[in-house]
Amino acid sequence: MKVFHKSLLALPLALTVSLAHSQPQTSKVCAGTTIPAGWAVVSTTTSNTECGNGGNSKPASNNMWVIENTVGQTSLAVCSGTPVPQGWVIVNTQTNATCRKQSFLPAETEYNNAWTITNTAGLSSLQICAHMSSLPAGWAISQFSSNSGICLPKSSTGIYNGVDSNVALITFHKN
Repeated sequence: MKVFHKSLLALPLALTVSLAHSQPQTSKVCAGTTIPAGWAVVSTTTSNTECGNGGNSKPASNNMWVIENTVGQTSLAVCSGTPVPQGWVIVNTQTNATCRKQSFLPAETEYNNAWTITNTAGLSSLQICAHMSSLPAGWAISQFSSNSGICLPKSSTGIYNGVDSNVALITFHKN
């Protein structure tokens, strides 16, 4: 994995400093590489020098991910289609200019290209985006419903994969 600006070996020390200053710790990796556990993709950028152009004669676009450490956070906006950290769930969709897939496309074509994710630690119930989130261990779906204001699909039709129940209430069950 290519990591830029900070090496993975320096993360524990940098994390200690970052938490002391209450600022999120970020790093950069080439898009598509494995993201360290507990980290999430918060934006995309372009670096043909660091990540190459995929063998194309044209420069690549948005081939680098900016990742952020989720330690100490409860909610975070992340780029859709990227890994969600273990114990986190998708609670909404949004359009985010920093999560562009292709920089040559108009920004308005990047509809709902980001998710709001929430850490389930310490919670007993939560409303999540149905059909988008994996349930963390110990959680169960207690109810499905529809809400036109949240968890919208990547189109303006309001239907996600032919299912119009886009929201699920989940509850934690102690074993």
